[in-house]
Amino acid sequence: MKLFSRFFQLCIFLMILAVIFRDFTCRLAFTLGLSMGLGTRVKIDSAHLDLKNTQLDLHGIEIKNPTDFGSGPLAKIPHLYFDWEISSLWEGRLHLETVEMEISEIHIMQLEKGKWNILELKPMHSTGASKGGRSKRTEESAKPLRFRIDRLVVSIDQATYSDLSSGVAKVKVIPLGIRNAQYQGIQSAGDMVKIVFWESSKRMGISGLSNTLGRIQKDLGIRGVESVQGFFEKTVAAMRDRL
Repeated sequence: MKLFSRFFQLCIFLMILAVIFRDFTCRLAFTLGLSMGLGTRVKIDSAHLDLKNTQLDLHGIEIKNPTDFGSGPLAKIPHLYFDWEISSLWEGRLHLETVEMEISEIHIMQLEKGKWNILELKPMHSTGASKGGRSKRTEESAKPLRFRIDRLVVSIDQATYSDLSSGVAKVKVIPLGIRNAQYQGIQSAGDMVKIVFWESSKRMGISGLSNTLGRIQKDLGIRGVESVQGFFEKTVAAMRDRL
């Protein structure tokens, strides 16, 4: 009985710490969660949790390159905003009404033998594009938290493409100027990664990623993700003319 009492007191103490230091706790939790979910290192400068309005702001996010691609950043995200429905947590699901992602730069790298840094991220394995993909047994045994995003808003300033496949570095910086591209009905956190990859790579016109883009488009279509058609076509045409 005394052991249970001490455990209960410890839980209360930890809950009080979490409320007092909620911003620090959120920053630590999201740093660990994103690192595990993406399979690479993640740094977050600050976090602010507004419990009254059920909103969360993350600032200064830097997603590092996977192993073998150096220590530089794969993506820089100055601001990531969440607006969630708190009642969904008591029902064992996560319902985000709005997610806004502002990306200043994405760095896509290709090494020898067609190895791409962005395809080494864990969410990309389900497209079948990476050799590190999960087995069928793992897919069947996985039981993720029920998850939904009503509206995802993505903005991307520019992309850098580094081609090291020939042994000689070829670097190209491409202004994307993507503003408030919107998707609806996102069913997994991994789909957010695929959408960012789709939005950036489609406009870069990298031929070596065309098959992967096709698989992602099909995957997102199956999951019911909707985007503004026509906006894609105009932007892709403009990028092709520029390149």
